[in-house]
Amino acid sequence: MPITIEPLEIEDLTRITLTGTVTFPEFLKALNTYGAKGPTRLELYDVRDLEGQRFSAAEIDLLVDYFRQYPDRRPPGGKTAIVISETVDLGLSRMVSILSEGVVNFEIEVFDSIAAAMDWLGVK
Repeated sequence: MPITIEPLEIEDLTRITLTGTVTFPEFLKALNTYGAKGPTRLELYDVRDLEGQRFSAAEIDLLVDYFRQYPDRRPPGGKTAIVISETVDLGLSRMVSILSEGVVNFEIEVFDSIAAAMDWLGVK
């Protein structure tokens, strides 16, 4: 499966891994399912093994609209770390972070290693 959502028993953290080719509708469906179950305060998105076409600027706007529609899907003060390996993912991830400012009640940061992301999340 290209999207794996794995709640971890440490620090109220969920690891979301995207591998292979993931379409925007698949991602939004997974987000919606995860959000409806009660998300954790901390999230780690690992997109290092993502392949193929990335989300478009219009889809990024739709993602921010999704955040705006469901503000209660994340506890206030949460953190989301996105771990990337491709330069294109850096730009798209930063776009999500910038467009989400003032819309979401959690921080979003982009990293190039799991270790740096976990450190920022405050998880050992």
